[in-house]
Amino acid sequence: MVRVPFDSAAVTAEISQRWNFDLQKLFTASVCFWVPFNFLNFALVPAHLRVLPTIFGSVGWSTFLSLTAHRDYTDAEREGAQGGH
Repeated sequence: MVRVPFDSAAVTAEISQRWNFDLQKLFTASVCFWVPFNFLNFALVPAHLRVLPTIFGSVGWSTFLSLTAHRDYTDAEREGAQGGH
């Protein structure tokens, strides 16, 4: 069996860095996407058909979240995020 060393300090630092860098952008993007989406969905789509647009919206949102989570940041972006907080 091959064991991979686990560095909990490095993982904690990565989570903290991503939290500081991505949280505000993700919250803003979430509000900008879901508020108008749900408004239009509830205003224009009949109740029995609302699930389908929500599924497609969720797939799109999940894709966006996945791309954001797996994004590699440049050193300049990291420095900018740390300087802004």
